[in-house]
Amino acid sequence: RNLIHFNDAGSAPETLNMDAQQKSLLIKYAATPSPIEVSYYRTRLVGLNDSWSAPHYTTFREFTNLTSGSYTFEVKAIDEFGREGQVTALNFIIPPPWYQTSYAYIIYTAFGILSLAGLNSFKNRNLRIRNERLTALVNQRTHELETQKLQLLKANKAKQNFLASMSHEIRNPLNGIMGFAQILGEDIHG
Repeated sequence: RNLIHFNDAGSAPETLNMDAQQKSLLIKYAATPSPIEVSYYRTRLVGLNDSWSAPHYTTFREFTNLTSGSYTFEVKAIDEFGREGQVTALNFIIPPPWYQTSYAYIIYTAFGILSLAGLNSFKNRNLRIRNERLTALVNQRTHELETQKLQLLKANKAKQNFLASMSHEIRNPLNGIMGFAQILGEDIHG
């Protein structure tokens, strides 16, 4: 626990800079000597709660679980007649931990951008490899289809040649028979 004393020996600095790890604070206070007796105190911690506390007798306040930020502790004395004195203030700052600083956020952002770029590069490389494989497969299938087409064209040509020669072979004897039939028909009729 840090102890900071301000007596008649000097005044408090304008703003106290606390450690980032310090999340609790105990502040002790007292009124300056006066012929009028101080009966109560009212306090508030601006930055945590802007409303004044109810009047109380205690001469200290403890704050726990403070987050990083700027705070102003204010205290005022109330005399025996209920009159409030001047507000005395103590400003202090609790800086954020290193992982919540602007430098850390810049590093987080850069890391995020680099991660996204790396992921994008990885996906693009995988897509390129997949496209190359698909292109190779399409080329292979196209070659197979062209080979089959050539084989079918050869088979079709062979079939046409076969049918043409068979047709010729069948027509020649038939022409001979038809020729004899005509000759016989002319002899019979004529």
